[in-house]
Order: sequence, then C-alpha cells, then structure tokens
Amino acid sequence: MSGHVAFLGGPGSAEAGGYTDPPMHEACAEAALTLCPHIARQHARRASERRVPEGTTVPAGFAEAKPEEWVMVLTAGYRTGLVPAEGGGVVPIFLPAEYVRKRRFGYEGGVLVERVDS
Repeated sequence: MSGHVAFLGGPGSAEAGGYTDPPMHEACAEAALTLCPHIARQHARRASERRVPEGTTVPAGFAEAKPEEWVMVLTAGYRTGLVPAEGGGVVPIFLPAEYVRKRRFGYEGGVLVERVDS
C-alpha cells in the first residue's frame, strides 16, 4: 500500500496501539463503517458460535463487547508481532507506527456518524 494506511477498531485498540485486523486503505475503512453490519448498526449481533471456525482464538484481554465508538487511525507504516492468545498459544497483531491522524465515529440514534472535535 502506498501513502497512509488505516486501522479501524475501538478506543482501546487506538490507545494500546495494537490491532487484530489488518491495515486498509482509508477509503476501504470508510466503506467498512457503512457496509459491515457489526460496525454500521449499533445493535447488530456478532456471528453465531456455529459460524466461528473451531480453534479460533483472540488475544489475551480481548474485549468481546462492541465499542460505543470506533476509531480510525492513519499512519505511514506498521509492524507485526505475536501476542499471547486466550487459552494458550499466540496470535498475530498489527502495530501501527506513529499516528498521522485520528478519526472518531459514534452512534447517534443507532446510526454511526463521524464525530468532529471542536
């Protein structure tokens, strides 16, 4: 990817500087905000357990709760690493370089809108 890459997650990911989902183009992250039902709809449920492949794991300390706010960070680069997984083993994680820009999105009346800092 050329230019800046975007990472999309909850405030905890932005604060910790680690993401389980890979980087995207900014336009693709914007599309995810409207096309992914889990993100776009405040009360959308996660996929049922039967749709989750056996052996799927998450990083230790992963927050299952859906965030009230989504944060898109843009950066010029990133590294990858491995972190402990719940139940043992390791999972990959993406570690963005210094943030160039942050965009915040929250639910208003069940609809996701960009929050502009004043």
